[in-house]
Amino acid sequence: MDYGLEFATRGIISKEPPTLGAPYTILVPQVDSNGNETAGIRLPHIAVPLGTFTGWNYTVPRFANLDYLGGLVGSFIPFAQTRVGREASRDPRPAIAELYGTKGVYLDRVRQAAESLVAQRFVRREDLDTMLEDSARHWDFLMQPSQK
Repeated sequence: MDYGLEFATRGIISKEPPTLGAPYTILVPQVDSNGNETAGIRLPHIAVPLGTFTGWNYTVPRFANLDYLGGLVGSFIPFAQTRVGREASRDPRPAIAELYGTKGVYLDRVRQAAESLVAQRFVRREDLDTMLEDSARHWDFLMQPSQK
């Protein structure tokens, strides 16, 4: 919006209402078939996903007494548990059962992804067990029976 020549330097509005310029172009990162960003270091939660992680949010949640930059609060959108659930919700992303079949297969892939990061010196070997434990908890939480 153009409020006039002196708005940016002195805060003086000389055009009211302001004239509108070109719409602001919103750019988003490239994503893979799971909806996760392709750039950067792909930690196990991204390399072996159970859902889509975003660095943005449709709305900024209200957290009382928390000082934060709200626009940087991301989202996690879990995959459906099964193909039937995915089809029922019309989710184009694969279901967890379609991707991995079992928790064991999932954790094997997490270990492989984490060990690759260790080899590249992006992750410390001492952190592998913690990454696996965290991934196991994440699986258990998402794959628990529905509480409907």
